[in-house]
Amino acid sequence: MSLQATNSASTAQPASIDQTFNALVQNDLDKQPLPENPALAKDELQQLADVQKQLHEQKQLLQQQHQSADRLIELKQQQIADLQQQLKN
Repeated sequence: MSLQATNSASTAQPASIDQTFNALVQNDLDKQPLPENPALAKDELQQLADVQKQLHEQKQLLQQQHQSADRLIELKQQQIADLQQQLKN
């Protein structure tokens, strides 16, 4: 895989994340009129609760990934230190 292909692949991922975020979050929610029909209001509240749940789950997943990456970095640093020690001996 070429460097250019790698760069385009890495830039494609954030666009996907941004699109997902924009699909879940609307910045103009506070400007939209409230539904007059109670059933519509209830449905809208349920949709917002679903979005909130998805965002919470995504946050937890990202935190887990961050912790895993930190642990992997620690292990790699230890592995490098061990290899450097072996080279000295």
